[in-house]
Amino acid sequence: MVSYFESCGVDTRTAEWIDEENHVNVFCVSAKDSEFADDTLPVMLRDIRSENEFFSDEMRREEYSAYLEKCDYQGLVSYLEEYIENRQVDKNDVVEEVLETAKTILPVLSESCIVETDEFDNSTSIRYAMLDTDISEDTCIIPKMILVYSRPTVECILGFMKSDWLFFDSISVLGGEEQKNAGFNTSKIFRDVISGSVVKESVFSSGVFDSAFNAAVMCGEGKIRFENSDKQENYEHTLTSTELEALKTIYQVYGVH
Repeated sequence: MVSYFESCGVDTRTAEWIDEENHVNVFCVSAKDSEFADDTLPVMLRDIRSENEFFSDEMRREEYSAYLEKCDYQGLVSYLEEYIENRQVDKNDVVEEVLETAKTILPVLSESCIVETDEFDNSTSIRYAMLDTDISEDTCIIPKMILVYSRPTVECILGFMKSDWLFFDSISVLGGEEQKNAGFNTSKIFRDVISGSVVKESVFSSGVFDSAFNAAVMCGEGKIRFENSDKQENYEHTLTSTELEALKTIYQVYGVH
């Protein structure tokens, strides 16, 4: 799988890191000639707090964080370019590397994502533009990256539409050889009648299935099974190419941010 970083022609090194807190494989990028040790945690833009010149100034750190909170990478790139243009940057300052890393995500956001900001709860959401905005007959997963004070999480709506109720209480996700299972409190599951006998059942999930979804992206195929454990009945869905691309895109944005 060719990453967006490689397709952009940026001279970088890309590493895969397991974020144990959020149960997700993260793809991180840094310059090939950077001085970060290979055994250290790959740097994400939100975690860079270098003592180099750019980040030594409190006002610049605050403006940097403000751009990340809104996922405003165009604004961030312009801000960093203006900073570099107006001074001679020390060779040890990480600002140029930060700029190149930020540039890698611009094509992804501008061509493939929709960024929405909610001023009431001070959050920003990023979703894949070519995927349905709600569960449908063709779409059983809708991944989003949610930003609250620049700290991102990947959240998914999982569900289905069919001609009769299943009343599922557990979900299994299979990606390659990776499988994750989880049970859900039925009070957390949304159930709606769409029309006639067509019904929709869905639930929010965060973190539980990320390793299986990442494995599905890597191998290019995956399945979701919704199950009623009492009746031993289930509904199975094979991830479409659009759903896989949506997962890939959201995880790549998460990995850089």
